[in-house]
Amino acid sequence: MPRGTEWSLAYQSKLGPLPWTKPYLEEEVPRLARVSRAPLVIVPLSFVADCLETLYDLDIVACELARTGGIEKVVRVASFNADPAFARIVAAMALQQKAEAA
Repeated sequence: MPRGTEWSLAYQSKLGPLPWTKPYLEEEVPRLARVSRAPLVIVPLSFVADCLETLYDLDIVACELARTGGIEKVVRVASFNADPAFARIVAAMALQQKAEAA
């Protein structure tokens, strides 16, 4: 990340009435839009593979919140599964565990 780049962390997927780890994505994106109209880059740190939850929360909900708040450009970084090296790394880890267990 370039020096001076502003960033924040938010948590998605709150489900039900119980509190969840904060700040919530649904609160953080509008907050960011209030302080800047700069492009928003969304990085799904806690998911190694795309799933419906990630696609919906980030590609639909977060993008809509950003655009509603006046952020015109929103980019989501691909999850790890988008890189062919990811499958090779996971396979190597599994083979190493198998060898250690033998």
